[in-house]
Amino acid sequence: MMMVNKQNKYWADREAAERGWQAQQEKNLEAYNKHLAGLYQSTIDELNKEIKADLAYSGGKVVTAKAISEYETLAQQVVAKAQVAMAKGNHVTRKNFSKDVNDRLKVYNATMRINRNEILKSKIGAHLVDLGIDQESSLTKKLWNDYVKEKERQAQILKISTNNNLWSSQEVQEQIYRQVANAEFSSRIWANVDALKGTLDGLVSTAIIRGDNPREMVKWLTGMVSDSFVNSRYAAERLARTETARVQVQAAKAIFNKYGYKFVMWYAEGQACRVCREIAETDSNWGSGVYRLRDVPDIPVHPNCMCSIGAYWIDEEKALDDNLSDEQLVSRYLNDNLSEKLGTEDATALAKILSQAPDDIKKVWQMYHGQLKLDAYPKGGGTSFYRPDQGVTIYQKSMNLPNDMKYYQKKYDVFFHEFGHMIDYLAGDVIPNTPINGFVKEASGWIIDSIDKDWDKLIDKRYQKLVKDLKFSRIEGNKAEVANHPGYWLKVKKDGTPYASSLKQIRKDATVQLVQEIAHDTEQISSQDKGDLSDIMSGLGFEYPLGVGHSRSYWRQAGKSGRATEAWAELTAATINNPGSEKIIKKYFRDTVDKYHETLKEIIKHGKK
Repeated sequence: MMMVNKQNKYWADREAAERGWQAQQEKNLEAYNKHLAGLYQSTIDELNKEIKADLAYSGGKVVTAKAISEYETLAQQVVAKAQVAMAKGNHVTRKNFSKDVNDRLKVYNATMRINRNEILKSKIGAHLVDLGIDQESSLTKKLWNDYVKEKERQAQILKISTNNNLWSSQEVQEQIYRQVANAEFSSRIWANVDALKGTLDGLVSTAIIRGDNPREMVKWLTGMVSDSFVNSRYAAERLARTETARVQVQAAKAIFNKYGYKFVMWYAEGQACRVCREIAETDSNWGSGVYRLRDVPDIPVHPNCMCSIGAYWIDEEKALDDNLSDEQLVSRYLNDNLSEKLGTEDATALAKILSQAPDDIKKVWQMYHGQLKLDAYPKGGGTSFYRPDQGVTIYQKSMNLPNDMKYYQKKYDVFFHEFGHMIDYLAGDVIPNTPINGFVKEASGWIIDSIDKDWDKLIDKRYQKLVKDLKFSRIEGNKAEVANHPGYWLKVKKDGTPYASSLKQIRKDATVQLVQEIAHDTEQISSQDKGDLSDIMSGLGFEYPLGVGHSRSYWRQAGKSGRATEAWAELTAATINNPGSEKIIKKYFRDTVDKYHETLKEIIKHGKK
């Protein structure tokens, strides 16, 4: 077995190879879709023959022995096909397969004797059952082969020998059965068949009710049959795509588990959606798109998802936390002062959270954890704070120890927030030429300008649009009324262009619009996830914009430097304890988040003094 180190060229080559493999999967699916199209067209052709023969023959009035015999022969042929599909080597081993076929044919047999229309419906049903057999047989075979091929592919990538007849062993056959033959996709195939049957039954009844002559009736109904198959075929193609992705990732996971790989890289497909791309770009501690195997998001993420995963290897230092006991973890991340005041349960929980944190903040925490001081940990509620001359005071209520989802902060957020302040202060003189932030040097001095620049960019985008779209309903002297806003006047020049004071007002309007948009966009997001963003925004002059934040009086005293120190603390808590919060912050303050992580790396580089 090959254990690979993280080398840029290796991973670049692996990503290129994975992209090529994903492209080939698209071609394979296109070929399978053509096969599906053939099955569906063949069924349409057979149904149209039945429609022309039956409706043109009797208009739906007479039940003949010949018609009943025709149905019985057709049903026997369908049952025989099902038996062939279940024969050895054809992979259809699902226990309920015969039952799904026979139950439907029995229903059709019972209803066909009512009148000629019901015989037609029964024949249509039999042909659809035939289609269902073909679809389940072909998809089962495809998935079975895809599962085996994916295990072989991953084995080749990892240089695992396959000379021991690995893929034909009883154990592997049982794995494939669990992932393919015992899966949910078969029920979806038959649900699709039943839905199509219901639609076509309705069309047959409608054709009779219309009262057209037989020729017109056949013309209308055959056209409607073809149209009805469009959605059904799309559902079949989507199902094949979804199930292919599912069995391939399960095959990959089986290999990784068997040979001890604990980490995987997520490879977004070429046309990946926003959600999948974010998964690939998220730094989950080990690097962008790298996850513990047990924590990697499920594939498929959505019905048409064709993303994939590959084995990933990290160095022993990074993997060390996985092998430590609870006591060793606490010793690694918390000093005696913290662990004694917090108690065993919370100290252990906090150490485990830190062990899962992104690498940059984890290393910085370890650099300073010996100096972190919990000065007081009183019961009850109060305002938690950090003071350089004392350390941190945290009120236990603000820790949200009961994990109350209605509380405005996530459990333990305040702990990482306040000690984020302390690390900000301790690391202030580590990086050369750190700007002075307030009365002292703080690491957060590096993100002051980023906050303002990010915010200004958001405002500028809306301001430019407002100016571009600006129209006036009337102009009176040096004033103009804004179109569609009765009573809203701006001061304008003789040529009708706004004065600087008016443009300043428009910029204020853009700012208000921006805050309203963010409030609307985050309306369904919990306070625990949007609270950090709300506090950063409140530092820009908006009191509790998303329901959480410091008061105006606090910000008047804190000033611009205070905005940076609070943003640093918010980002520290979010990065360690609440990835959802960091994601929301990054949506609006991308450069600030990037600058924060860049600063962490600089602190690590220059070391503790």
